[in-house]
Amino acid sequence: MKGLRNVRKSIGQLTTGTVGGAVIIIFLGMLLGDKAPWFVERLWVAGEKVRSITLNVEEIFDEKRQTSEIDPNIYHVDSQWKFYLKKPRQDFWEIKTANPGEFLDDISIAYVPFFNYSFNVLAPIFKTDRVLRDDITTTTFSTRESTYEIEFTQQSTIGEYPLILDPWEDPDFLRASLIAGASLSQRDVSEIEKLFNEPTEEGREFLERVRASAREEADNIIRDRWPETQTFSDNVTVTTFRKNMLMTNPLYTLLVKNTGANILIILNFLTYTNPELSMVNIKRIDTNKRNDVLLIDGSIPLGNILVNGENVPRCELVRLVLVAIKADTIFVVTMSYLYGVSARVIAKELESVFASFRIVD
Repeated sequence: MKGLRNVRKSIGQLTTGTVGGAVIIIFLGMLLGDKAPWFVERLWVAGEKVRSITLNVEEIFDEKRQTSEIDPNIYHVDSQWKFYLKKPRQDFWEIKTANPGEFLDDISIAYVPFFNYSFNVLAPIFKTDRVLRDDITTTTFSTRESTYEIEFTQQSTIGEYPLILDPWEDPDFLRASLIAGASLSQRDVSEIEKLFNEPTEEGREFLERVRASAREEADNIIRDRWPETQTFSDNVTVTTFRKNMLMTNPLYTLLVKNTGANILIILNFLTYTNPELSMVNIKRIDTNKRNDVLLIDGSIPLGNILVNGENVPRCELVRLVLVAIKADTIFVVTMSYLYGVSARVIAKELESVFASFRIVD
């Protein structure tokens, strides 16, 4: 009885222990990669598909020309931020510039209620809203003909993970969550280990009550965090902001302390503030020789979603993200379209616009 009382004391409130443990496991996955706990390793394994990327990261900087030398009839030229892209050939395309702009906010595994809850628990630590409030500029290339209403059902999957995901159904995850929760509160975890390794009848009954409570907690999270209907548009976006915007966050200072503000540090920071860039979403990363450009394939499969009211058993959100640094400016260029839903002519046009992005002096 004394041991079981210690277990109850070590576990504390289930909602704190299990959710806290889940958050820590995901957080460790971001930081440690292949050294992360087994659950995150499974997430990595599920994302091994590699998309062919044709954009040459060595050609992003056009150092031989200035914006005044670029033909505005052929290219969209931004003289303030000093970049240009080809204008789409069809006349039904729109090019809009917004300031303050919008940062990455596409469909990602963070739309799965359990992951959404975990990322939002971490959001105050990384001050996600700081990026959204600061003075950034976004230029968007899109067309009204490729705008969709996307709804999610009980059968929907994102990145192969069901929206009704309840990881506490897995005994290993339940165990890891309870241990992580106890560790965070600086309590002895040996009794928890004993409870799983040498279960008594009383211990098994106790664990069943814990599992029942965990199932209730999962049901609440799924209900409260269920994603709303999304308006999605095939597009290419260019978001620009100054590097010193990041410096106000203590985490940025911690990350650059020993290495300096290189492109990988910038990616790490963007990962923490934008779940769709988390490692469980990334299929491939290419870098240039100077390490000031990153090309990321963050494409993600979607299953059993409703697009404009019609069920789509399988499609893929193609998402390429280019991150570049020049002096004190950070450029984040994205391309997104629904492969299997979007018209191929529109997808090819987007690919052409995305691949034409250049930064000039």
